[in-house]
Amino acid sequence: MPRPEEGEEVLIASLRGKIARKSPDKVEIAVGGVGFKVLIPFSTYQALPAEREEVSLFTSMQVKENGIDLIGFATEAEREVFELLISVSGVGVKLALTILSGIKIDDLVNSIMSEDRSLLSSVSGIGQKTAGRVILELKEKVAKVMASAGISAHVKITQVEEAIMALEALGYSRYEAKRAVDIVIKEIGTQQSSETIIREALKAAV
Repeated sequence: MPRPEEGEEVLIASLRGKIARKSPDKVEIAVGGVGFKVLIPFSTYQALPAEREEVSLFTSMQVKENGIDLIGFATEAEREVFELLISVSGVGVKLALTILSGIKIDDLVNSIMSEDRSLLSSVSGIGQKTAGRVILELKEKVAKVMASAGISAHVKITQVEEAIMALEALGYSRYEAKRAVDIVIKEIGTQQSSETIIREALKAAV
């Protein structure tokens, strides 16, 4: 490996080597006689081959005051979403990995784009406020990342979003519709049918 010039930024964007050992949260990859310890989400662990077999991972290198974290992903989309997550205030490497370990990327993208906080807030360490901040800051960025990665995000309209759209069609503003639906789902949850949510939201909007 060539020596970097003074002041030049060195980033490891990918790794290809043999798995020396692995566990659900990290993997050691041997590359040219050097062992790299790589943090991973559980979804990547599930995609890993057996120990002593070769693997390629997309990586994100995060420099901290007390060291450097190298995080690996089975897909480029996971890496991109991870880097978006850690750009949100209050979401660090550990919490971002917890999110990706507990939520499938398709479901995560769906919840962000449909503004559904319930799935995100079900992850340990994420409350309603943090979930709302993630959705607010990442909704448009996630759509762009999925498109640039060449991945179709088949985002289904949730009962919550369907109820909001229905109230908007009846003449309520987006703010009024969302406020009424939010009040309802706090009481009855998001697992009800859209018809039930709409009916109760109409009462709350009066």
